[in-house]
Amino acid sequence: MGRLGVAVLTAGLATLAGCGKKAPDPCASAACGENATCTSSGTVATCTCKAGFQGDGKTCTDLNECASNNGGCDVNALCANTAGSFTCTCGPGFSGDGETCIAHLPSLSVGRSIACQVRLDHSLWCWGKNSSGQLGDGTTTDRTTPVRVGVDADWTTVSVFSTTTCGLRQNGALRCWGSNAHGQLGPSGMDSLQPKTIGQDGSWKYVSVGQDHVCAIQKDRTIWCWGSNAAGQAGGTTPGSPLPAVVDNSPNWLMVSAGAQHTCAAREDHALWCWGSNGVGELGSAGGSTATPRRVTDPSDWSLVSAGGRNSCAVAQAGGIWCWGDNTFGQLGLGSRESTPMPLEIVHDLVWQTVAAGSTHTCAVQRTGAVYCWGANRAGQLGTGDAMDQAAPVRLSADSNWVEVGAGDQSTCATRPDGSVWCWGANFDGQVGDGTFTDRLLPVRVGP
Repeated sequence: MGRLGVAVLTAGLATLAGCGKKAPDPCASAACGENATCTSSGTVATCTCKAGFQGDGKTCTDLNECASNNGGCDVNALCANTAGSFTCTCGPGFSGDGETCIAHLPSLSVGRSIACQVRLDHSLWCWGKNSSGQLGDGTTTDRTTPVRVGVDADWTTVSVFSTTTCGLRQNGALRCWGSNAHGQLGPSGMDSLQPKTIGQDGSWKYVSVGQDHVCAIQKDRTIWCWGSNAAGQAGGTTPGSPLPAVVDNSPNWLMVSAGAQHTCAAREDHALWCWGSNGVGELGSAGGSTATPRRVTDPSDWSLVSAGGRNSCAVAQAGGIWCWGDNTFGQLGLGSRESTPMPLEIVHDLVWQTVAAGSTHTCAVQRTGAVYCWGANRAGQLGTGDAMDQAAPVRLSADSNWVEVGAGDQSTCATRPDGSVWCWGANFDGQVGDGTFTDRLLPVRVGP
């Protein structure tokens, strides 16, 4: 709140004795400032700057509340000064009232010929390819419309990349199902057509599935990975483990994203770290592949990250998107097809809420609710109505009511505030979810 400035003015008037006339209100002639209030006592007028302003009462200037301690907003919020006040808005990847912001848990995930969604009632549904039981419905039958994963209605987030799917429940329990070819489901070595318990119930708070590995964050903020470690994507020194192994003991990890053969994660101090394959610079730094987290240094205030096929994109605190790695199809959104190991910012005049890196294309949601996509488009995964690749972001229709977007291999899905899902792109395994196997160049609503 603003400091109060006060000016005391004497009107020099008094009740006219014997005349029965009352003296004028001294505030009527007081020269208080525009952003001040006047109170009177007898012949004295007092000018006080309004809350959110500072000065002597005659002159009141706006107080910049954001200049100190981020205005009292959450450390993951953006403070914006307004005339006489300020606002707190949770930054990209977070939700809340601005005074308290919590990491956003993705309710939509799109992979290679598969998509899954946690609905508003917290039930979990999947559709598309089911060769390894990755849909979690107890069969290996492909589905062109969503099928429910069990009967539970306490799911919070879901993640899928190819043939393995994982989800978190409200009590912190982690379940995975589908392929176990590389130990993604544990030491049994067998695939599972239904959700299988990973680790200890109640200990998990974030999960991300890669091509052949899984990474998750426990409630104590430590990060764990398991499955294939051929390129160091699971961290540590082991060649691969069917049991979760800690990657880094620092208890301050916020979110993680597992890609094809690399992994990136953000810490609470907004530092970003990546590890695994670095064949085309997907770790955001020079040097070879590594199983040890390597910091992405510029910029230094990251909010969230998405690891794709051989590329990565991240949103900075201020709302800019930076991408790096493979750019064969323009999936970095830089207007060219030149790959880079260093993060480069795309479209400087747009402010982004979230980003999703797929195998060879990328999509993102602006804070206005508009969706943009770029990169490969052979199957129409950019939703532009044609099959032309785009090296710079192009807008998905004129709609501005999108909440979340997921980019897979050759398909894309997005959600609206009412919880409805719309998908487009390749549909040879039913991954668009509209009850057909027909590719879609424009968004269509997913079936019931």
